[in-house]
Amino acid sequence: MKTIQTALLTLLLLCVSTMANAQSYGVVTLISGGTNNVAAAATNTYTVPVMRLLQDEQIGVFVSFKMPVAGNSNCTVRFARSLNGTTWETTPSLVVAATTTNFITNLTFGATGYLRPSTVENVNAVALTNVTVSYSIKPATR
Repeated sequence: MKTIQTALLTLLLLCVSTMANAQSYGVVTLISGGTNNVAAAATNTYTVPVMRLLQDEQIGVFVSFKMPVAGNSNCTVRFARSLNGTTWETTPSLVVAATTTNFITNLTFGATGYLRPSTVENVNAVALTNVTVSYSIKPATR
């Protein structure tokens, strides 16, 4: 009887451990296309939304935009960091330089708990339209 109880307890602990380590994955859109246009050779500034990333050290970032005519297709998104979600760095140091109209990369931010898109910069001679900035989280197994 004791062997059966031990086996059931071991199986239960294994199931709980597996569920606790299961990865959760999600995609969140911070800036959605449509009217989010950036004029030619201009910068748009953002203060929301805030990404609360207390369990993560890295995210995937997706930047998408359209151009009304052919151009060199460059768009820069700068992310500001914060330790408490209230006070933000004044010179955003995390930069995603999108070199194509659909661009994805990883962004590593270490122990910082909060990020937010700070600016979207357009160096093109034409406006950018349908600007979208999204991120994904996939917690690392520890």
